Amino acid sequence: MNYRLSRKQIRKLRKKYRKIEGQRYADRIRIVLALAEGFSPAQFSKIFLVDADTIRCYFRLYTILITL
Repeated sequence: MNYRLSRKQIRKLRKKYRKIEGQRYADRIRIVLALAEGFSPAQFSKIFLVDADTIRCYFRLYTILITL
């Protein structure tokens, strides 16, 4: 799967990250940004104790949200 984000998408996510209050949502945004930087879902599944499929789901969900 391609985990690339445009500069505009990265800026939007970082802006949302700075304003977000819930730690759970902040972690999800960090995961999405890290995937865009080249980290793998398997690496983050170990760090955040979340299944790799869930991490892939976060990426799809958050990239859809930032395009709205």
